Amino acid sequence: SDLMHGSSGPALAALALGGVAQCQLTADVYTGGALFRQHYGKPYEIKLHILEVFFISQIEGTLIAPLDSPKIRELDSFVSWHSSLQPGDTVSKTVDLFSCPGLITLAHQDVNVLDADYKTIREVEATELYTVVAALTQKRQRLSSMSRSNGIIDELEAELPVVTAPRKMSLEKLEPSKFIAVVDPLSSGHALAPIFLSKGLGCICVMSSKSPPDMMMASYRPQDFKHFIQHEGDVNATLEKLRELNPVAVVAGCEMGVELADALGFGLGVRSNGIDGSEARRNKYEMQEKLRSAGLRAVRQLQSRDLSETLAWCEKWGYPVVVKPNKSAGTDGVTLCETPEDVTTSFHQLVDKHNRLGELNDSVLVQEFLEGIEYVIDTVSMDGQHHIATIWQYEKHRTNGAAFVYYSMGILPREGEIQQALAAYTFKVLDALDIKHGPAHSEVIMTKDGPCLVETGARMHGSSGPALATLAMGVAQLQLTADVYTGGELFKEVYGTPYVVKRQIKEVFFISPVTGIMREDFDANQKLRALTSFVSLNSSLKAGDKIERTIDLFSCPGYMVLAHEDPVVMEDDYRMVRDLEAGELYSNIEVLVESSTKGRRSLSLSKTENMRSDQIIQTAIPPSVAE
Repeated sequence: SDLMHGSSGPALAALALGGVAQCQLTADVYTGGALFRQHYGKPYEIKLHILEVFFISQIEGTLIAPLDSPKIRELDSFVSWHSSLQPGDTVSKTVDLFSCPGLITLAHQDVNVLDADYKTIREVEATELYTVVAALTQKRQRLSSMSRSNGIIDELEAELPVVTAPRKMSLEKLEPSKFIAVVDPLSSGHALAPIFLSKGLGCICVMSSKSPPDMMMASYRPQDFKHFIQHEGDVNATLEKLRELNPVAVVAGCEMGVELADALGFGLGVRSNGIDGSEARRNKYEMQEKLRSAGLRAVRQLQSRDLSETLAWCEKWGYPVVVKPNKSAGTDGVTLCETPEDVTTSFHQLVDKHNRLGELNDSVLVQEFLEGIEYVIDTVSMDGQHHIATIWQYEKHRTNGAAFVYYSMGILPREGEIQQALAAYTFKVLDALDIKHGPAHSEVIMTKDGPCLVETGARMHGSSGPALATLAMGVAQLQLTADVYTGGELFKEVYGTPYVVKRQIKEVFFISPVTGIMREDFDANQKLRALTSFVSLNSSLKAGDKIERTIDLFSCPGYMVLAHEDPVVMEDDYRMVRDLEAGELYSNIEVLVESSTKGRRSLSLSKTENMRSDQIIQTAIPPSVAE
C-alpha cells in the first residue's frame, strides 16, 4: 500500500523508537530529506517495547455498563485504553477491525512484563470483561430482523431472560441525572469529559469567561460536550440553564473555574465544597489567614494596593520577600524582591494589571520568603475523607532574572518520613479550607520549621501532571477525580492505600535564555529524541514563531517527558538535556534585544544574532545556577 500505517501505528512506533519512525520520516522526505539521509540504511533501535492489544468480542449484545476493568488498568505496562462504546451501544462479534470493541496500549522496557500483562488481558476478556454486555439470545437475534407490528415482538420479548448489571455498575446511582457539568474544561481538565463519556454520561461545558487565555483554550475539546453554557456573570441565570439539564455533579476543570463550580454545585444541591470557604480557595491571602485561624503554619503576609504600606511592611519584617498576585497560577507575576526598589517595580507591574488568567489584580500580596525544597501533594477527597494521589518534588532555580523558574518535576515514592509529614499537614490544610470533595493541588515548602503551604488549588494538577501520573502509576488523580463524582467505587478501593510508582517519570521544562524568532521548529533537535528514556517532546513553537525568555510556566517554550525503570539512566539523560540547552538548542534563534528610541523601549533583531547559545546562557543565568 502506498500510504502510512493507519490508526495509532505511527504514534506507537515513534514512542517505541524514541521519536523517529515512519511518520517523521514521511514528513521529512517531502521537506528536504535531511532526517531520511541521517537514518538511511541504519537499523532502528527499540527503546521501549510496545504492544497494541485489540479486544475480541465473542458475543453480540447491548452494553449496559462501561467496558472497563481495574485489573487491566493496574497492569505494570498499562498505558491507555481506547473504546468509543458507551452504555446503550451495540457490541458486535469481532470479525475485523471495524467490529473491534476497543484496544489497549501496553509499554515496558522488559518484554517479559509485557507478555505477562498480555496474558492477563486475555484472561480478563475470557472471564469477566463482557459481563457488562446483555447478550442477544438466538430468539432475540431472529426477532431483531422483524418489524415491531401487532405487539408480537413485545409479547415474545417478555419471555426473554433479564440480564442484570454487575455489582459495580455506577449508572444506577446517577439516575435520573444523565449529565455532568465541567466548568472551564481547560488545561488538565480537558481529560475529564472523555472519562465521563466512557461511563455513559453526557457532558456540559460551562465557560466562566468569554475570553479565556489562548494558551488555555488550546486544550479545549468541544466535541466532548453535548451542551455549552456561557456564564455571563449572573450565577442565578447560569443555574437556571443548568437546572434544565439536571446535572449530577459540577466539577472545576482548572483554576479559573473553582469559584463558579463551587457556586453552581451549591446552588444545584449536588456534592460540592460549598460557598462559605470559596473565596479562601482562590484568594491566596484569605487562604493563608484560614490556615492561621486553624492553628497551622502559615506564611507571614500583607495584602495591599498602597505602595507606602507595602514598603513599610517589608522594612518591618526584612528582606527578601515574595510579591505576587492574589490569584493566578504557574508562578505568573511571582517575584523575589531583595530591595525596596525591587518591591516598587513588582508592585507597579501587578496592581491594576490583568494576570495570565485574564483576571484583574486589584492588589498585591507580599509574603515572607520560605526557604526549603518545594513539593506538590495531589489529593482527591470524598465526603471529607482525603487520599494522597501523588507527591511530586519540584526543581526551581533563579534564572533569567526570575526567582522561581521551573526546571523539572518528578514523582516521589508514597512512603518516607518527609512524605508522611507532608501528607499529615496537607490533610489539615484541606480541612481548614473546607475541601471535602474532589481534587486539590497543594504546593508546600519543607522549611526548617516543618511544612508550610505556598498555595492550594481546589482542582487537579494542571497541564500534563495527571497524564504523567497515570503513566507512572496507572490510577492517579485524574481517574479518582472522575470517580468521586460518579459513585466513588474506585476511591473506596484505594482509600488509605499507598500508591505504587511503576515507572520513574521526570517532566523537564525547557528554559529559553532569550526572546527571539525561531528559525526552525523547536522540536527539530533529534538528539533529544535519541535519549534512552525519551517519551515525548511537547512544544507548539514552529519556525517563524516568537520565543519568549523563560521567566515562568507561561513563557516556557515547551517540555519533554523522560521515563525509565532505572532512575540513573533517566538522570543521565536529564543532564544531557541541560547540556544541549547550554550548547546548541537555542542556536537557531534570531535574538531580539531591547533598544531605546527617544525614551521608548522596543525589540529589534540583534546584530549578534549568531552569538553562541552557551554565551547567551552565561549572560542570562547567574553563575550559581548556570553551573
